[in-house]
Amino acid sequence: MFRKLIIAILVLAPLAAVGQQAATPAQVATTISVSADGTDVKKVLRDLFTQAKKSYVVQPGIYFALHLALEGVDFDEALAIVCKVAGVKAELQNGIYFVSKDSGGKAKAKPVFETAPRLTGVVPPASLAKPITTRLARAELSEVLASFGKQTGVLIELDRSVPAYKIDAFLIRTPLRSALTRVTKAAGLAFELTDHQSIKVYKPEAEKGRVSAATG
Repeated sequence: MFRKLIIAILVLAPLAAVGQQAATPAQVATTISVSADGTDVKKVLRDLFTQAKKSYVVQPGIYFALHLALEGVDFDEALAIVCKVAGVKAELQNGIYFVSKDSGGKAKAKPVFETAPRLTGVVPPASLAKPITTRLARAELSEVLASFGKQTGVLIELDRSVPAYKIDAFLIRTPLRSALTRVTKAAGLAFELTDHQSIKVYKPEAEKGRVSAATG
């Protein structure tokens, strides 16, 4: 009887140890590794929440180009950093994170296209021939054009008349002029070379209205 009792205790001991080991991972904090080099905050958030396996919703109209590199950072800390830099806030409701603009935050999103410096002349033909490579799906038009400008060093101005379009841009070593032609044509837009070494993307109807108002 005593021998059977010892055997029973020895059998139960490993089972108890297994139960303790199974509970350990749940106690380990989720760590995140994300990097961005001018990437839209929405894509960074998607990467962050995907790694953490958490549900989230982002308010429409949010855009901010992020530059950061976080390696092995706690999820809550990484989320707080991204929100602070981008001027947004994340609220947890019923297990879902709702990301929206932080009206009371100090951070303000910088425009993707700054006012062009008043230089003289048009963009050189050599710059228009520089190759573009993009693999962007359902991306903001401003993000696509920002990528064009970054790869070629050409300032691209987005007129305020242009709506917040989202497009697919899959281009492999396509000259800048051809890339702009494809993108603007697909969105019903147009582009022109300015006299201060930049390229302006605009909505043709809006441009005609301005001319009529000026001459009327």
